[in-house]
Amino acid sequence: MRERRWPWLVTSALLIGAGLTGAAATYLWWLPCQGQMLDGTPLEPASVGDPGQACIDRMGEGTPFPLTTQAALSATGLLVLATVTMVLVAVAWLLPVFTERVSRVRQLVAALPALGVLAVAVLGVGIAYGVPGAEGLAYPLDTLVNPLVVVAVVILWGHVADRARFLVVALALSSMGFAGPVAEYLLMVRWSELNWDAPPGSGYLTAAFLVTCGIAVLTMTVVGRLLPPAGPRVVLTEAAPMSEAGTR
Repeated sequence: MRERRWPWLVTSALLIGAGLTGAAATYLWWLPCQGQMLDGTPLEPASVGDPGQACIDRMGEGTPFPLTTQAALSATGLLVLATVTMVLVAVAWLLPVFTERVSRVRQLVAALPALGVLAVAVLGVGIAYGVPGAEGLAYPLDTLVNPLVVVAVVILWGHVADRARFLVVALALSSMGFAGPVAEYLLMVRWSELNWDAPPGSGYLTAAFLVTCGIAVLTMTVVGRLLPPAGPRVVLTEAAPMSEAGTR
């Protein structure tokens, strides 16, 4: 049975696209800190000073995704880009899940973390516009994304052929859960001395990670296409001539 490669090609494009929209959203998010993005970093270690109230306020807002705030309305297109980033990552997971030859029950269970990300993206829009109850639902739901990703990987692990690619996309999907911003924060506080809240530039690492995952999936898919298909070796041997007595 021939492998379906087109879902993985589309998935890789979706992840790369998510990384680009995520980077654009991050740029708009940190406009209040423009000109001070490298202050207190190894590139400009002596430039630590008062970043200004606007930058301090933005540091207190966190990152543009996965959990946005009303600050997402501060720049034209910021909320759209942040939302599109999450939607692209969720679809990048759902596409191979629902085109894989596994049972419908496994597909539905594996789809749960991506559906959670989509729900958080919608609730994020509600948070930005001050919809009552949106924030109260979005935060606990976002904490469930990472455990659901683990469940999805376990459910699919012994039943799919492309485990490496599924794992890469699962890692990309995990960055849209609560663990994503936490991991980025732990790295960014070592990079910037402006780290009493989210350091300026937080979000770029996640965007770069998404692009990296997309390139990894694309590479594995293209290399898999170039390699000869694996299959059982068939050894042909000549049949021994029948003896004259055996033909009688």
